[in-house]
Amino acid sequence: MGLTVKLMFNEWPRRYTHAELEAIAKSVGQSNLDALAVDRLQESVEAYQWGSLVDDRIFPFSTNKGRQKSLRHIIALCEQEVPLEEIKLELNGLDTIALGLLGSFDPSNRGKIKSAAEGALKRIPKQGPDPKRARLNFIEDLICIYSRVTGKRPVRVVDKVGEYGEFHDFVKAALEPFKATQGCEADIKVALHRKRSKHTRVQPL
Repeated sequence: MGLTVKLMFNEWPRRYTHAELEAIAKSVGQSNLDALAVDRLQESVEAYQWGSLVDDRIFPFSTNKGRQKSLRHIIALCEQEVPLEEIKLELNGLDTIALGLLGSFDPSNRGKIKSAAEGALKRIPKQGPDPKRARLNFIEDLICIYSRVTGKRPVRVVDKVGEYGEFHDFVKAALEPFKATQGCEADIKVALHRKRSKHTRVQPL
């Protein structure tokens, strides 16, 4: 796949769109969310995506360490002022996540390539992701955000039919854009239990 095609991928990790934020607000009966709640949601959903990332052991360049190594190599090539074709070959070897982190830049300018690679490198977590805990951690963040948005403590509502309620709807609205709602009730239960067992109040944003 050529460089010009690869650079068309959307930025990763992605943030909520305006329509998705409206759906999240609607889940708790509001028309929109305030700026602070939106900022917290965007930060949390980016962390969730990193945590959900499962490194591919077969293709080491598709791990966080592999991406870091490739980006450092590209930075070094730019500093050495090697021919642009050689740098483009390295860019073509990046996976879609690394390319999304690079964002938009001029592939014919070494300085722009170097700056983009340095920016991408800073966004890759130094520690590996924990995919088993990613959704649970995200829901724990949503507990605090929900409390700020609604002024209420989140609770579970369960009957013979299943689980429902405002907080349940809020969590599902936040997970739906990532097709990650299935089985979220178990994580909701654990997240709320942790809050209670720590005997801590929900902290303001």
